[in-house]
Amino acid sequence: MTDLQQPAVALVFNSSWYAWNFRRSTLDAIVSQGFRAHVIAPEDEAAEKLSRLPGVDVENWRLDLYQRNPVREAASLSSLIRKLQHLRPAFVFSFTIKPNIYAGLACRFLGLRYAPNITGLGMVVGSKGVAAAPVGRLYAYAMSKAEKVFVQNSHDGDVLKRSGLPDFVELQRLPGSGVDLDRFGATPMPPREPAVFAFIGRLQKDKGLIDFIEAARQLRAEDAPARFIVVGSNEHANASTVSDRQIAAWRDEGVAVFAGAQDDVRPWLTKAHALVLPSHGGEGTPKTVLEAAASGRLSIVSNAPGCVDAVMDGETGFVHPARDVKALAEKMRLILDMPQERLSEMGKAARLLAEERFSEKIVIDAYLGCLPRRA
Repeated sequence: MTDLQQPAVALVFNSSWYAWNFRRSTLDAIVSQGFRAHVIAPEDEAAEKLSRLPGVDVENWRLDLYQRNPVREAASLSSLIRKLQHLRPAFVFSFTIKPNIYAGLACRFLGLRYAPNITGLGMVVGSKGVAAAPVGRLYAYAMSKAEKVFVQNSHDGDVLKRSGLPDFVELQRLPGSGVDLDRFGATPMPPREPAVFAFIGRLQKDKGLIDFIEAARQLRAEDAPARFIVVGSNEHANASTVSDRQIAAWRDEGVAVFAGAQDDVRPWLTKAHALVLPSHGGEGTPKTVLEAAASGRLSIVSNAPGCVDAVMDGETGFVHPARDVKALAEKMRLILDMPQERLSEMGKAARLLAEERFSEKIVIDAYLGCLPRRA
């Protein structure tokens, strides 16, 4: 039962899975301040785990992430308005594109205090396609009454401003969802022969998974002393998901080891010399890159917004042009040719960068700063 004496804070997500995997520490921190945390999200396998967290309530919200049926979209918005009207939270946080738009519209209508968190503008809003402008304007309108808008890279803030977000709305930049520096501790760089490259994330085309596989093929054709691991699944993936058939074909080919979804990625980072994320989608600041840095591992990333913000090229990892498989393979060869001592030095530099810029405490403190003070 909800304690009626506790003021509510609502957090609106596109899935319970996202709340569990990326915002658990935020929920704990909100509860520690004497608030009741209400997760409003579509139910999935993580909903029950969330509901067992002390001080957390979970409410199912029907939301179709990838379709644009006007009747269903209107029903989702109306449902969210009713939920927030009943709850009357002291503050509302929202995450990812559709929840940000709908929570913003609902909070404007109800006169609630709110702050959206831009975790990447996605392939539509962040593109230059015909759909980008109207979606961007809707996004900016939904956020125009926010107390502040949290962004994870400067590119996304610029897009919102161009789309019409008023200048008086404060943009505050955060290092993604941050990383738990205690949980992800630095471990010694493993010896090579082979070098291990790990892709960790949802199995989506816009995450650059196909580029990773193609680069792995190039290195395997050269008999390079390298091993390739893919950690993740195509569950909770977006419209660019890689099909089960394609994954099975790659597995049969033997181009990479497919480990599937993992509740704990730390053992896989420990095995690896470098994380590879050749994304060409709308990233915020990828959490896997932050986790790799905290673990003392290099990252090879594309120059897509968000990715490039998480790596110091040549110091904590390497950056290559997005969608350029040849350039990606060249960066991977740098690790193959690098002396072990230099590899370890870059891993230590990555850990130091995580300590200086990417602690999740920075993120949590920013959220707590939005909440009303309790007597």
